[in-house]
Order: sequence, then structure tokens, then C-alpha cells
Amino acid sequence: WLLEDCPSCLTFREIEDLGFERNSVHAAIRDGYLCAPLERAPFNDQTVLSPTGGDTSHLEVLPL
Repeated sequence: WLLEDCPSCLTFREIEDLGFERNSVHAAIRDGYLCAPLERAPFNDQTVLSPTGGDTSHLEVLPL
């Protein structure tokens, strides 16, 4: 669904408006299909997410 519904950056709310549940969005971030600015957690409706094609390297670098 990511390549079809999320070809570029979308907000958390826009992805939910496409019919995806919050848990599915969180799973996509965990599995590397979406990238989120982790330093700005907790996420809100305006958090911008972008597709990453399964790359989880963004999860390896967290601010201390």
C-alpha cells in the first residue's frame, strides 16, 4: 500500500484518513516502511511520515 497510497511525505492524519489504523502506521515505522522524526515523539496528527522501502537504519540513530 505504501507505494500506491504514500508515494511521498504525508502526515499521520493523512495516512489515517486513507483508512489505516494507528497501530498499522506504528508497525510500518517499526518495520522500516515509514520513517518518522523519532526525536519528536510522541507523534501527533501533524507528524510527517515518509516511505523508506523497508530500510530500518533510521531506527538505529536516536538522540540521547
